Amino acid sequence: MSLFNQKNSYIVYYDHILLGIMICLVIFGLYLQFNIATALGGEAREMGMFLGQLRSLGITVIVFLIFFFSQNISNFLYKGTYIFCFLLICFLTIALIFNKTSETGRWTSIMNQSFQPSQLAHPVLIILYARIIEKKQHLISHTGILKFFPNFWFLIFFTVLTFLLIYKGKHLSTLIVLGSTLFTILFVAKFKLKILVVIGLATILLMWHKINHGESYRKPRINLYSHYNLFTKYFGNYQEQKKIEHNQVMESLTAISQGGYFGTGSEKGRAKHKFLGDINSDYLFAMIAEQHGLLGGLMILSAFFIFMYRCALISISINSIFKKLLVFGMSSNIFFTALINMSVAMSVIPSTGLPLPFMSHGGTALLVNGSMLAIILNLSMQRKVIKRYV
Repeated sequence: MSLFNQKNSYIVYYDHILLGIMICLVIFGLYLQFNIATALGGEAREMGMFLGQLRSLGITVIVFLIFFFSQNISNFLYKGTYIFCFLLICFLTIALIFNKTSETGRWTSIMNQSFQPSQLAHPVLIILYARIIEKKQHLISHTGILKFFPNFWFLIFFTVLTFLLIYKGKHLSTLIVLGSTLFTILFVAKFKLKILVVIGLATILLMWHKINHGESYRKPRINLYSHYNLFTKYFGNYQEQKKIEHNQVMESLTAISQGGYFGTGSEKGRAKHKFLGDINSDYLFAMIAEQHGLLGGLMILSAFFIFMYRCALISISINSIFKKLLVFGMSSNIFFTALINMSVAMSVIPSTGLPLPFMSHGGTALLVNGSMLAIILNLSMQRKVIKRYV
């Protein structure tokens, strides 16, 4: 087979459906961001956020294309694993010591471009887990609770160190998604149930400590959730009287309920007119449900389920454990983020600061998610070449 045909097949046989889903979500997300920016006559701040999202998208496209067309991306990630780990710890430490903080975590900047180092923990830890699990796959079936640390000591050490730095950086939402992703990777890698139970209990204890002894705003969020969620009417906790501190959750539920089956239309939605805070990020799904109704919300939800299904098919069809776990881990990370974001908007779970992947405002999340999708698509191309020609 000629070199030209090899390169041609490498490009042709990627998963077109995955790329199509991402393009549709990005375009629809930009439309919503522009809709928000022009809702109040194009305020300078809102329009500036929209233009900032366009700049972030430009950077993301460049990085995406680099990863997408690289024929040695898996080797690059495998060999650079520990360098990525070192850089992650450096960024998290610098952000923790020197840079500004908010309720959604620590921020730092490079060349006047702000970003959240905690977002980088998603791909780095997934790559680390995939590499170490592939290298020590023969030990998994013989590893119980007592042997877990001796056999996988660096994995445990680095995970704990990273989680502690993120914990100190006040980014609980990252810990939730990252913990769910890593737990899923261990489950797929067939670690023993006892180990998974211990890890799950440790995670629950960490969450309990963070809520009860962490930042002052976390416990009120849980109390608020106890009065306004999908299940409160069944348990008699629902409060009819609206309070100022309840505004965020109540406005989100109001926006979703006003959408009905087919939505109010983009011109009649009220949530974007400052009635609902964080409308362009954490609560973007509420705006989608208001303006495009149940049908629009189900289309977005279906898009992410199709995305996860396609990624699972790619993961299953790859023989390499490293590549298999990369695809499954990165796709699960994006899927969990989307699911949690939509659940918060519908008050299925307590409020936490997570963007809707590919759609919400946020340059760091867009870059990280775009890069992970490019890696997934790249590996889907390799799967097709291996399956057809080797």
